[in-house]
Amino acid sequence: MKNKIVILITLFVLLIIWLAPANLAEGLIASNNNIEVTGLKGTIWSGSAEQLDVKGWHLKELDYELSFFSLITGKMGGNAQLNKGDIIGSLNFEMDGSEIFSLTEATIKMEAFLFEKYLPFPGINLDGNVSTTDLFVTIENKKTKRLDGFTTWDDASITIRNNVIKLGKFQINWTTNPDNQMIVGNIVKTANALSLDGRITLDKEGLFEFKGGISTKIQKNIYNNFLLFADGKASNDRLPIKYKKKL
Repeated sequence: MKNKIVILITLFVLLIIWLAPANLAEGLIASNNNIEVTGLKGTIWSGSAEQLDVKGWHLKELDYELSFFSLITGKMGGNAQLNKGDIIGSLNFEMDGSEIFSLTEATIKMEAFLFEKYLPFPGINLDGNVSTTDLFVTIENKKTKRLDGFTTWDDASITIRNNVIKLGKFQINWTTNPDNQMIVGNIVKTANALSLDGRITLDKEGLFEFKGGISTKIQKNIYNNFLLFADGKASNDRLPIKYKKKL
């Protein structure tokens, strides 16, 4: 009899948790200064949010489902659909405490101008659509430990002093070496106005580096900007370039 009572109480508690309204999570989320959520609806396990702000990125009309089974392992995971805002797409996510966060099987899309704040020089506007497919990301202790996926910048263009320059298409194939956690982004050869080639690396200490080259026959105003990052003298109609920064 006692066992039956314990089972019934356990099932009752689980039912209450499962049906708990989503807005109960607002207090927990609000304790994180980097995250702000508004308009939570549904239950904690399945619902939606009108807007989620994360470190300056604004996500709108977000639908989510949390996995109850991931909690058994002491983690929080699930999937989300991002319908509007800075990032649009779908993804699976998992959080292990407050230090480890991962995305898997993500497909996301955003506008290029959102990356202007990361440019090493001001006064340049970006246009076009940036999308990434088959995206896998792991962040541990605020450092990126894994980045795999395929990124495309379609209809790329830049504006310098009101001069619009159409660049074409750029693609990057991201992989991570599991032995040394080195993230590598190889520039895929595409039809673009820079004739850009090279690769991006990010080591486990957060050192970002791009090393490659561009054509010397591109528009002069663009070429002069890239001279700031020249890695030696031009030869065979190519200018070697290099950029390094600790993230």
